[in-house]
Amino acid sequence: MGGHRLYVQTGFYDDKGEYVPRPVCVTKVYNRLLRMVKRLAPYTELTDTYVSMNDDDYLQEKEWKHKEYISPQFLRLKPTEDYRLRQ
Repeated sequence: MGGHRLYVQTGFYDDKGEYVPRPVCVTKVYNRLLRMVKRLAPYTELTDTYVSMNDDDYLQEKEWKHKEYISPQFLRLKPTEDYRLRQ
């Protein structure tokens, strides 16, 4: 399973080059979906490790702290099944 994102464009340019904003109804559905995701998968701070490819600390293991929306059941799988969250 991979990470997923909710994304909706703010608008687009038509054949004449004129900007067409997204419909209000799409924005309302998008906002409802965001609220649902935040309720089901709380914003959680995670710490992962990676191997540096920088010249100064080449091949040294480093920590990376980041925040993700992740459901409690998948958060439990992360350490027990060695799941990795990727973007």
